[in-house]
Amino acid sequence: MLAAALMLAFPASSGSGDRPARVPAEPDGMLVLAVLSPERAMVADPRTGAATARALPGGTLCYGPLLAAGDRVVFFGLRGRRVVPRALPLRGDGPAVALGPADTIAESPTPGRLWLSRWTPLRGRVGRLSLREIDAHGRVVDRARWLLPRWATQNAILGDGSLLISRGRGLVLRRPDGSRRLFRGGWPLAAGGDRFAWHRYGSRRLRLWIDDEERSFDPPGRWRPDVGGGGAFSPDGTRLALPVRTRSGSRVAVLDLERGAWRLVPGGRVGDYKAIAWSPSGRWLYFSRGKNVLAARDGVGSARRLPIRTRGTVMSIASTRGSAAR
Repeated sequence: MLAAALMLAFPASSGSGDRPARVPAEPDGMLVLAVLSPERAMVADPRTGAATARALPGGTLCYGPLLAAGDRVVFFGLRGRRVVPRALPLRGDGPAVALGPADTIAESPTPGRLWLSRWTPLRGRVGRLSLREIDAHGRVVDRARWLLPRWATQNAILGDGSLLISRGRGLVLRRPDGSRRLFRGGWPLAAGGDRFAWHRYGSRRLRLWIDDEERSFDPPGRWRPDVGGGGAFSPDGTRLALPVRTRSGSRVAVLDLERGAWRLVPGGRVGDYKAIAWSPSGRWLYFSRGKNVLAARDGVGSARRLPIRTRGTVMSIASTRGSAAR
């Protein structure tokens, strides 16, 4: 009973670690953009603005997130009345390849991999969630099964195999050893590696689960997390970018998790969809404003508009090294 439209796509993170010593002079990686209207995927080079529009054969953005995995663009299509994830080459005009039956799809904490899930209702108020972890070419590398309340919504799979779900007005962390932890009134904001961020309904405080403990961060002034958009952990797990509501509207903010310091991205005003993604190096932050895609160096430099002509509203952003990595 898990609807694909309810699935939250969170960028993967490799966890805490040292940041790269060399800061790329130009934005890095390749971007996969979900663009309206008409619905299409765009694969774009953030350095040159060169972009290729990819139709979504038999697919639509309504069934689930548009993701980037290695050198593939992954989306949901239809096979009869069932939604099926499909993969297109990042470059070229190759056909879409079905990845097998799944109700939802999300990025794995391991870069370049995805988790596909299938929901089977059982007797009573429970159901079975069957998970397959695949690489960018559809090869299965891991499997897992969970018995969950029928109305639970899957949010993320963490690096230790724990499952984060929404149930009622709260979040539940289900661990592989059978233990669980309830976060009452929790609204998920971001997940990656061994951590996730959330906030409680009506609260300004941002909360973080990391290293098996809970931490909290109070934004300055009257800022508050903007639940109209998701957040993104940097690849090294030390920073969290998220939209916040301020007196001047919705802006992108970056929270340094080691120092507890908040900073608004200069020129970081965002549009309705509030799409946010870090570059593969973690040294550039990408976000959308209507038809435009912007980048801020290290997440704190002044935002600049990238030379990408989308000719439509950018709904989401994913970044990947892909086959164009330098």
